[in-house]
Amino acid sequence: MREKNRSEYFIKNSVMGVTTQVIQTILPFISRTIFINALGATYLGINGLFSNILSMLSLAELGIGNVVIYSLYKPVAENNISEIRALTRFYKKVYNYIALFVMLIGMLLLPFLDVIVNTPEDIPYLKVYYMLYVLNSAVSYLYVYKSSLIRANQQLYLISFYTTISMIAMNITQIVLLLIKPDFMLYLVVQIIYTFLLNYCLSRKADKIFEINWKEKVAETLTSTEKRKIFNDVKSMMSYRIGSVFLNSTDNLLISYLINTVTVGIYSNYLVIKYAITKFLDILYNSFTTGVGNLNATATEEKIKEFFDVLRLIFNSVAVVLTVGILMVIDDVIILWLGRDFVIDSLSVFALALDFFLPIVLYPIWIYRNTSGIFKETQNILFYTGIINLVLSFFMGKLIGLPGILLATSIARIVSSFWYEPFVLYKKKFINEKVQEYFIDVLVCIVFIAVSCGLVTIIMSCFHFNLVIEILVEGTFSVLISSTLLLAYYCRRQAFKYLLCKIFHK
Repeated sequence: MREKNRSEYFIKNSVMGVTTQVIQTILPFISRTIFINALGATYLGINGLFSNILSMLSLAELGIGNVVIYSLYKPVAENNISEIRALTRFYKKVYNYIALFVMLIGMLLLPFLDVIVNTPEDIPYLKVYYMLYVLNSAVSYLYVYKSSLIRANQQLYLISFYTTISMIAMNITQIVLLLIKPDFMLYLVVQIIYTFLLNYCLSRKADKIFEINWKEKVAETLTSTEKRKIFNDVKSMMSYRIGSVFLNSTDNLLISYLINTVTVGIYSNYLVIKYAITKFLDILYNSFTTGVGNLNATATEEKIKEFFDVLRLIFNSVAVVLTVGILMVIDDVIILWLGRDFVIDSLSVFALALDFFLPIVLYPIWIYRNTSGIFKETQNILFYTGIINLVLSFFMGKLIGLPGILLATSIARIVSSFWYEPFVLYKKKFINEKVQEYFIDVLVCIVFIAVSCGLVTIIMSCFHFNLVIEILVEGTFSVLISSTLLLAYYCRRQAFKYLLCKIFHK
């Protein structure tokens, strides 16, 4: 694919993604506020806890999603209908088995709910609520194999559009129901319905794009060699996927068990803000991933490394600016939104910001790893990271409570995957380059965050504003100071010049 087409798709994907994400950020805030007023903090905690459990049930997927996209890049780019049909039929069977497996495992966890849910009062229909969450998770795997075709075809803007329409309709329906009759069960049923409708509509769109008659009886099937390769890739991703769940999807369980379920709800308000920001970055991540997948198949090694440096510059800069913003204004945003009763301690906010920063600077590493098929070399590292996180979270949670559970995640990442994954990528992909360049940039970014926060704190101590003005002023200074430091550091880099040329079409 020509570079112009990659750029066009990237622009479409990014513009549509950002536009839809603005909508997807505002509506959930409104829905969440009404949810808290209608059902209370306890149900908010249950919502966060069960969502976390379902993230763990996603282990059944075993990382096959990345393998699906990777295996479809070439046949989609070549419009090889025969191979596309064979792959998607195979993945359909796999995802149907996954949906069934999620339901079965979810049911096996039912007897342990009373241990996991830690509330002062009994919650009626608790097991029914839980099974509705499980059903929603299982339904999310139906038809998803066809939306993978759209992703492999670099048309993420279509997925963004359909997802936004579905999310708007779902949130409006849930808000209306909460205002008319605050019923958690109806709230969850609506969620299941729209999960199914979204995947179904995306599958129909994929049918139109590729004009494939799936009902037609044809002989295309994968050979045993092709299946073996896919299973080997999945096997390589399996422990990485397990580690990812242990690392990112166990905090709420431990918070509920070691502290209480209400604290899960209070902390989840911070996560809503963090995830809202992260979803904007995921738009960039996904848009770049599809383009880099095509780039790796067509460009020279020099061109590939040049674009990797551009991605490092972009994500490092974004990580610095947004981390400073989180550290400086997130408490004030929570106070303005929900009140002081929903604020957590400063050390927990620091842990939240650190856990936000570290993955963002790793995004370029993950993009090139997933699009280069480097699965086997990193298959175990995140598993070790997840195990370290579980052990540290339990003991640090016992010792210092919420901050300990949250800090354990970043500590586990730093001592394992954070240094190992860049090392593997440079060894396999950029053999003539030194990995030290990556870590030096990250250290500089950390210094910039510390300096920016210090300067913003000093400046704000000289003024006294009302809360809304304080958020705006503090946020503005956070962006200006951190951006100035980044500009001074990166302005002479070739990647910066490349980026300017692309922006101004020169």
